[in-house]
Amino acid sequence: MPGEKQKTKQTGGIVLSTKEKDACRKISSLETGFASQRADALLAINEGSTRAKASELTGLKHGQIKYLLTAFRNKRLNMFPDDVLNNPQQQAEADKKAKGEKKAVKAKKEKSKKEKKSGKTKKGKKAKKKKKEKKEKIKAGKSKKGKSKSSKKKSKK
Repeated sequence: MPGEKQKTKQTGGIVLSTKEKDACRKISSLETGFASQRADALLAINEGSTRAKASELTGLKHGQIKYLLTAFRNKRLNMFPDDVLNNPQQQAEADKKAKGEKKAVKAKKEKSKKEKKSGKTKKGKKAKKKKKEKKEKIKAGKSKKGKSKSSKKKSKK
């Protein structure tokens, strides 16, 4: 119908060379990190998948696919970090290590939060001790002040 826009499939419109396909397959086989997802998306789009389908297949958002295609058109395979292109296995191991370190740091933070709440840390123990001492001083001060004031009044009369 005139005046109506037709919906067209949005494909990436990229063509990978044989070397680029091989490199993407190699990176894709890592099964870790963004590089693998991006390589999968490039391969899918090269084979005729739409951006939406590539997004479903790889878990990348539609905007990420769009950005990926722009980056690929501008830089080709140089959009991937050098260590991924030169030694993809080493990059996969580094990604796994980084994820493990992040989890360890997060677990450590959670543990320290729990300890602070329960007062098991040095700071927590000191804080509890100070509070207790302060309360005792206040109690002792009130009782001393009360006695001393009344004794002062009696002495003045």
